[in-house]
Amino acid sequence: MSTSGITSKRWKILTNCSSIKRRVGHSITPSLSYRNLEDVCNAWVRKIQKSDQLKSVENTYGGRSFTEAVFVSDHLNADLHVISAGLGLVNRFDLIPNYNLTISQGSGSIAEWLSDKKLKSSDWWALLNERLNQPKPILNLLQQSEGIILAVPSTYLELISEELQSISIDELEKLYIITSPSGQNNLTPILKLRSLPYDERLNGNFKYNGTRNDFPQRSLKHLVTEVDFKNRSISAIRKEILNFLDQHNKPLTPIRQKMDDEKIKKIIRLNWSTYEGKSNSLHRYLRDDANIACEQKRFSNLWNEIKFEISNEN
Repeated sequence: MSTSGITSKRWKILTNCSSIKRRVGHSITPSLSYRNLEDVCNAWVRKIQKSDQLKSVENTYGGRSFTEAVFVSDHLNADLHVISAGLGLVNRFDLIPNYNLTISQGSGSIAEWLSDKKLKSSDWWALLNERLNQPKPILNLLQQSEGIILAVPSTYLELISEELQSISIDELEKLYIITSPSGQNNLTPILKLRSLPYDERLNGNFKYNGTRNDFPQRSLKHLVTEVDFKNRSISAIRKEILNFLDQHNKPLTPIRQKMDDEKIKKIIRLNWSTYEGKSNSLHRYLRDDANIACEQKRFSNLWNEIKFEISNEN
């Protein structure tokens, strides 16, 4: 695994990795037969460090959550960093292996193993970064930056929670947190002072509507393109965000048909060529046109299975 070592003292965007990956072929997966966290983590680090199948971060991740973060970083001329449960904190231009490890449910998940051992995802994050010789990478990046905008879902906020709690009051003045309302509720009182009050009313504006999976990044886009956050206090920023949200209503959630994985895979395959295999387009077709219930994580797993099957057929 190769890292770029970019340390320019400018704004940084921190977002979560995407379950949608633009790479095919064998991916590295965790070995969960070990009894303790140290052994699982050590084995994992050995796997990723010896891999020679490397591509850049921006050529690995896909999906709207990542593309919106790329757009924002370009718009702001900011460094983009990705919080990965498998790789720690990586820069947009770092070279990384094809891997599959997540703290969410699904393929490559270590969530159940951690739960069985009475461990938290933040325990994994701390040990992983120690083994990668980059302890507390977010704190280190914050100290090098003009400011950081952190846009992640609640699961990734939990992953880095203990590191965030170690940041000094002075350094926290440079941090802005964007997450879901449930993520906001789980923040400590100190960290809540640095969070921005985005909620599902954001979906009431056609420019920023989308899925729950990309909610933090859509909120990030609104902040960076429509709010003068660099020159205003966080209370003034919050007020402007709430004024914007007050102009919109939370859309009604449609009732969608439930199907098992095999039926959904069949529908995706039938429409694969129509939408040129594009993940976002196929997901929107399922939800908006076919009116089928399939949340982002589940869809991405099914989409990856079909992509792998099609690549083996050709």
